[in-house]
Amino acid sequence: MNESEKEVYDLDAPPEEDPALRPKMKSNIEKATASKLDAQHPAKGEQAGFSEDRLKDSGTNDAAFDSDNDHYATASKPPVGDLAFLAGLPPDIRAFLQDYLYTTRKLLLTPIVFYGEMDKEGGIIHPLKYAALSCAVHAVLKGIFTFHFLQIPGFFLAEMAMIFVVSGAAYGLTKGMGGNGTFEATFKIFAYASCLKIISAIPFLMLVDLYGVVLSFFGLREVHKLPAAKTAVIVAFCGILMIVVSLARFFGGF
Repeated sequence: MNESEKEVYDLDAPPEEDPALRPKMKSNIEKATASKLDAQHPAKGEQAGFSEDRLKDSGTNDAAFDSDNDHYATASKPPVGDLAFLAGLPPDIRAFLQDYLYTTRKLLLTPIVFYGEMDKEGGIIHPLKYAALSCAVHAVLKGIFTFHFLQIPGFFLAEMAMIFVVSGAAYGLTKGMGGNGTFEATFKIFAYASCLKIISAIPFLMLVDLYGVVLSFFGLREVHKLPAAKTAVIVAFCGILMIVVSLARFFGGF
């Protein structure tokens, strides 16, 4: 048997690849690789912590979500939970609403922990969106309960302006008393506390705003590292300012 016949009948040699099968084999390999990558690297919305598998594990922490300059309020990963009513929404909107609900729950139940873990930097995009949603719902509810539907845009703008005014006043006072926080962090305190506006828009539940005083106290104390007495003075001044502005709005018709 010569060398050429050896190559033909050598059973240990790998089978010769059929050129016609190469495109099909390449396609199958690409599909398998893509499936493996999808399993290891979920879609953008799932990376934010909104996949079904990660929702079940709500006790762990993860890096803060950062998408288009957006950040979680704290470094803790929002647990997704069973929120079937959000399933049909686009991923970005679903992620934002999930984060809103998580942030609200953590703030209301554990304000000291929330403000202690709150991201003091990272920009104001997230708290601004959070406050905008709170004020929008407040404005709609207030327009419905007062039958002033045409004033809903005015209600919204007035509530947003109030957050900036109070944040500026509080920041000025804290700096004058030796606080070491920034305006950005001060704004976040009042922006996240705006979730109470949704409840206070309902008649006979307006007193829930008093809890906002508690939230402001804990927030200013944690962010600016001020003694309780100085923090109380600042909160009292901000409360008086809000009452004066609210009275002006009431007699002004908006």
